[in-house]
Amino acid sequence: MNKRRSLASYRMIDLTLFAAMTIVFEGIISKLNSTGLAWYSVSLAAAIVSVVYMRWGLWGMIHAVLAGFIRCVFSYNIVTGWYHYVIFMAGNLLSVPVVFITNKIGKDKVAGSRYLYLVIALCVQVLMQAGRGIISLCFGVTPGEAVAYLTCDSLSIVFTLVIMWIVHRQDGLYEDQVHYLRRVQKEEENERGESA
Repeated sequence: MNKRRSLASYRMIDLTLFAAMTIVFEGIISKLNSTGLAWYSVSLAAAIVSVVYMRWGLWGMIHAVLAGFIRCVFSYNIVTGWYHYVIFMAGNLLSVPVVFITNKIGKDKVAGSRYLYLVIALCVQVLMQAGRGIISLCFGVTPGEAVAYLTCDSLSIVFTLVIMWIVHRQDGLYEDQVHYLRRVQKEEENERGESA
């Protein structure tokens, strides 16, 4: 019971930290994108969501929706562009099948591979963009405008892959957290056994 409670507390703190990163990074980048100071539209949403999907599975849906919401808060007027909120928030959720694909392959295999983790992150990015395009069609936009939702974050693909390459090199950051905690506990027990 105590272990379960501590795992739930750890997960809550971890998810909160990733939510804070989502708010800060997406807020700053979206504000730059909307003011014209940035030449291209970029987003770190797919990178953050990819990491949370690996760490906690479907809990990453919160961060996918949050990233879409924050992007719209800093990019669109809620009165004239309320449908943008639906497009970005619901569109980002099209990335959810990646959780099931990762589970089917095996989180250990994805995290331990040389390139598979990049393919998974790329799938998250592309599915988010495709989701926005599909949802926008439901609001009656033209196919050309829907394609704009697909391509508006094309530069984000590069950012996502670079960030994922960096994250993958950090011990325990891109790893199922239940597995990570068990691994750390086992390592600590082994160290105590050797020192005894």
